[in-house]
Amino acid sequence: MNNTDMKELLRTHSKRRHPKRHIFLKGMIIYSVLMLVIIAVLACVGWKYASLRDDMLPEREIEKIIEKNDLSGWRQLLLTELPKTYPAYEDGARLAREVLADRLEVGEVTYLKYAATDRKNPVFLLLSDGIPMAEVTLRCDDERFFGVGEWDIAAVSFRQSFFESLGVEFRTVTVAAFEGSILSVNGCTIDRSSAEEGGRYPALLPCEEARSSEVPCDIYTLDGIYYEPEISATLNGSTLTVLTAADGTRYFSPGEGMTNSVSVTVPSGVTVSLNGVNTDQSWAQHSYTDGTLGALDEGGDGTPQLLEVWRVDGLFFTPEITAQYSGKPLNLLSEDNGHYVFETPDECRFTLVVLAPRGAVVTVNGRTLDSASAVPGGASLADLEGGMTLPGLYGVSGFEANSVVPAFDKYIVSGFLAHPTVTASLEGAELMIADDRTEGYFITAEFDIPTADVPSDSSLTSLLEAATAFAENYFDYISCGGNMGNNYSAFDESYGVMLGTLERGTPAFLRLMESYASVYRSPAYSSHEAERTAPTAITKYSENCISVEIEYSLLLKNGTDADAAAEPDKRFGTLEVLMVNKNGTWRVLSYIDSPDSAADVQTEPAP
Repeated sequence: MNNTDMKELLRTHSKRRHPKRHIFLKGMIIYSVLMLVIIAVLACVGWKYASLRDDMLPEREIEKIIEKNDLSGWRQLLLTELPKTYPAYEDGARLAREVLADRLEVGEVTYLKYAATDRKNPVFLLLSDGIPMAEVTLRCDDERFFGVGEWDIAAVSFRQSFFESLGVEFRTVTVAAFEGSILSVNGCTIDRSSAEEGGRYPALLPCEEARSSEVPCDIYTLDGIYYEPEISATLNGSTLTVLTAADGTRYFSPGEGMTNSVSVTVPSGVTVSLNGVNTDQSWAQHSYTDGTLGALDEGGDGTPQLLEVWRVDGLFFTPEITAQYSGKPLNLLSEDNGHYVFETPDECRFTLVVLAPRGAVVTVNGRTLDSASAVPGGASLADLEGGMTLPGLYGVSGFEANSVVPAFDKYIVSGFLAHPTVTASLEGAELMIADDRTEGYFITAEFDIPTADVPSDSSLTSLLEAATAFAENYFDYISCGGNMGNNYSAFDESYGVMLGTLERGTPAFLRLMESYASVYRSPAYSSHEAERTAPTAITKYSENCISVEIEYSLLLKNGTDADAAAEPDKRFGTLEVLMVNKNGTWRVLSYIDSPDSAADVQTEPAP
């Protein structure tokens, strides 16, 4: 091929490719234009989508809710939404209507969004002046464009703490129901899944505390209670009675057949234990019964103070029952259908000591005590101390005991289950009991020697004359008075006369010496007149020891009074003089002056 052919060939080839190059360029131009159009369209759509999506964000919906609601709007929202979210066991509609709506106060409302919430159901916390007010849940069911749709309110839950900040008081009620019970509050059945299982029964007795796990309860905690709730429960078809524990917990009495009862009869003072826990009146009922009596108990006054009955109700299990006295276990005598009886040990039986004048007839529960029950030799002075009315006898010195101490019989009888009825009579006359005391399981009954009228014969003339003479000297002494030394001469003289009538070492002599200071300070009267000085009764303790009661009435006069017609001071009362016959002469052993307090003119105690 020559050059000419080659050039021709190239020229031809060039002419064939040029039209294609133009087509490519044209295509490129068209593509670019299309891409620009698409980009413009997409940009427009994106802008529109972004604008729409911003408007349809849940935050904007919350803001709209806040903007459109004033106080009346919030109240209406409260009335509408609270009943939907409040616990079913409380009447939310009534609460909102009667209490909350009127107290509602809303300040500046802001919101916070919970991060961990469903995209289609976002949850927001509304705050009133920074205080949490309510939780609002939104929902978007209608997605119109690329996942963007209309929002509406799914739920509004007002915070209990918000209402508490407004002064509304709520409470939490705790309910303990037996495991398996169906609990109802205000007619609403409470789901057992909300309960804490394995709780303690509030009314479990102390003696069964160790087995509390065997009486399990479901513990329900009910919050937001405003009105007093109506609580009920059923178990195995039986309706249980609701009760309230000391801490306010509501619980239920056991149903029929769930518990049992026991009663225990023991002597008084015995300790009864159930499952090792001593009985206590806070959880065990305590009463008394007559029980079986001993030989001398029959016919007694029936005072039920020796046999005690402890009754325990509400036991879920059969208890182990023991009884002991002073650490000594008692034997169980019988057990019959839940009633336990323990024996009475000798340590729990009463011992009766009777002191009565020699020759008196003593009866115990209507049975006369025979001489076999009497202590040989009778009662001693120590036996009589504390109960006898014998004035000034104790501490007597200088006199033979046999001439002073009255003769008393002493009886000792043991084995009583109940306090016996004791009587005594002397020569057909019933004796008055001077002392009746119980110390532990020892009973002491002391009968005094009866007081008799003054005999009309002359058998005791010398006794009465001696007692009356002492009384007259005594009245001279107390009426003379020392007047703080201003009447010392007359006072000292009367005091000396009194000492001369008394034997040293006797209670009377010592009593007179003790009275010196008080009479020395007492007023001095120029004279006195005994309106009445009369022995009215005697008490014969022995042939040589007799007490004389002297009733007296004195008129105390003072000649220095400016008004001679002035009424005299009066003093009246009873002077008891204890006389002892020594070598044929009646001497004063002791005396007791018992003036009438209303008419006593002395400022010092009676000597």
